[in-house]
Amino acid sequence: MKRVLQNLAAEAGMSGYVPPKRHRMANELLDWHHTQLIPIVEKQLMNASASECPLYYSLTFDGWDNASRTHLLGVMAVSRRGGVHVDSVDTTGVDLLGKEWTVLQIKAQVAKLGGVERLVAVVLDTPSVNKAALTAYELENPTVAGLYCVCHCESLFLKDVFDKLEFATVTWKRVHAICKKFRAVKWLKEKLADKQTSMPLKEGAC
Repeated sequence: MKRVLQNLAAEAGMSGYVPPKRHRMANELLDWHHTQLIPIVEKQLMNASASECPLYYSLTFDGWDNASRTHLLGVMAVSRRGGVHVDSVDTTGVDLLGKEWTVLQIKAQVAKLGGVERLVAVVLDTPSVNKAALTAYELENPTVAGLYCVCHCESLFLKDVFDKLEFATVTWKRVHAICKKFRAVKWLKEKLADKQTSMPLKEGAC
């Protein structure tokens, strides 16, 4: 990525350009851009002009771990104008990510975005806790649909298929083991990345 930026800068007549260090990008520059984006996101979600149709949106949640291994609940609002990041909820210290806790997170994010008037749907993945939370939220807000994440549903469906077909199960386990090894071993990952960007593979893909 550093070489790409330097080459682009050179083509733009900025030879000798040195990209910022990782620490500055992850702190000062990231914070600055985040601050600049907040009013844009708020305007897109909250302040549609009188000449525009009201902005109806779906709220999506999914958990992930950041680089420091902190488990976060990522929140996105998705509308016809695209998706925008709303929040990341730090779950550190939460004893139980249960139904009640999940419903409270949904309510908090919906309130932050102005209430349920323009909320169309809430999207979660498919553990039983999330299913119960969606059911409870739908009962309180009958105009809002509780939906399951399509990607998670497809993943579970394919897993069920592999479990039923012995030859597919064996192949899947071997592929999964290889993928885990490549993710875990740094030099293997780097070798794979080099091969993926080599001309023979690039030309073959074209």
